[in-house]
Amino acid sequence: MWYSNTKLGIVVVGAILMVNPESGNSRIIDNSHQAKFDEIAIIRLPSSSPLMAKSSPGPQLVDQMKAFKLATEMRPRPVVSWKDAKGDKVTLEDFDGKVVLLNFWASWCPPCLRELPSINTLQASLGSDKFTVIALNIDQGGKPIASRFKRRLKLDKLDLHLDKNNGVARLLKIKVLPTTIIFDAKGREVGRMEAAAEWDSKEAYSLIQYFIKNPNHTDKLLKKIVTKGAPLSQKAIALNR
Repeated sequence: MWYSNTKLGIVVVGAILMVNPESGNSRIIDNSHQAKFDEIAIIRLPSSSPLMAKSSPGPQLVDQMKAFKLATEMRPRPVVSWKDAKGDKVTLEDFDGKVVLLNFWASWCPPCLRELPSINTLQASLGSDKFTVIALNIDQGGKPIASRFKRRLKLDKLDLHLDKNNGVARLLKIKVLPTTIIFDAKGREVGRMEAAAEWDSKEAYSLIQYFIKNPNHTDKLLKKIVTKGAPLSQKAIALNR
C-alpha cells in the first residue's frame, strides 16, 4: 500500500506527526511528550546534488545518496553523550579510530522504523574495527520502548543506545527524523542525510567505504578560526587548512 501525493496527519502519543509521502520524512508539529525540534522542515530528495561537481574530488553521491549533504567546514568532534542498555555513559570518543554512522530514530517515526532493518544489515556487513553503526533512540519512554521495537524489528546486530532527554539531538541540531550523520575516524562530521534511506544498498556501502579508505577527507575542508575580541559577525573566518 502506498500513499497519494498528499501530506497525511497522524495523531501519535499526543503529537501530530506529518508524513510527506514524497520525502518519507517525519516532523513534529505539536508534541507535549516528545522533544520539540526547532522549525522542522520536510526535506525533499533532490534530483541532483548541488554539493558535488563532476570535477570535485570526494565520494560519488548517486541515486538515493544524492540527498546526503557533505560537510563544507571542518569541525572538531562534538562533545555529546548518551546511555547504553546498561545505563552507562557513551560518547563519540569511545569510537575513536572508527568511521561512525549515527542514526536518530524513534518508535513514533514510521520512516525511521522502515529504514532500521537496512541499518542492521549495514552493521552486519561492514561493522569492524574501522566502522560501526550507532542507532540512537530518542523516545522519552527510554529503554522499555526502544527494546520492544528492537525485538520487533529483529535488530540483532545493533546495540541499544538511548537519548531519552534528546540532549544529543539538540546539540547536533537535529530537526528532521530520520537523520543520519557520518563521522570520520577522528570524530569529525563528514556529512548528514535528513531523510530515510536503504543503508544496505550498494551506493550507501560505496559512500561509507570512501570515508573508511580516505581518513584524511575532512582535512581538505575549510577550517573555522575564531578570533578573540572580534565582533560576532567577524569571528568565523574560513581558511584553507
